[in-house]
Amino acid sequence: MRSMIKTAAVIGAFAAALASNASSVRAEPSMDNRSTIQVDDGKGGWKPYDPPPKPGQGISVIDENGDWVPYKPKKPVVKPPKLVKPLPKPYHDKRTGWTFYLMQAPNGVQYIQIEDANGADLHFGGSMAWPNTGGAGPVYPVN
Repeated sequence: MRSMIKTAAVIGAFAAALASNASSVRAEPSMDNRSTIQVDDGKGGWKPYDPPPKPGQGISVIDENGDWVPYKPKKPVVKPPKLVKPLPKPYHDKRTGWTFYLMQAPNGVQYIQIEDANGADLHFGGSMAWPNTGGAGPVYPVN
């Protein structure tokens, strides 16, 4: 009985070896050295897995096409200058048509902004006192 079991096991192993040699499924090493991972090509075969390229230095993100691109942060919103409140009110010179505004930049610096009669900003350097004080008021830079 034991010899029959051994003989059946040997015959079964031999039959399994013959069946595996007759099968069309074989494991062969890839000739492509780029990747050792194989994926289904959708046509009944295999192809090497081609990973996306590694991003360069710095921060990278994936765009809408699935490609790595350098991260470009959005520019911060720059706060515009604002009128100094509560006083003085904008001063309009009837002779020239110019309007003078006392402005304050986001960093706290106060300056005078001048518009001509058409509403266009005039830009020149220097400093001046507030127009309706007769030169006795505080002096501000002109932007």
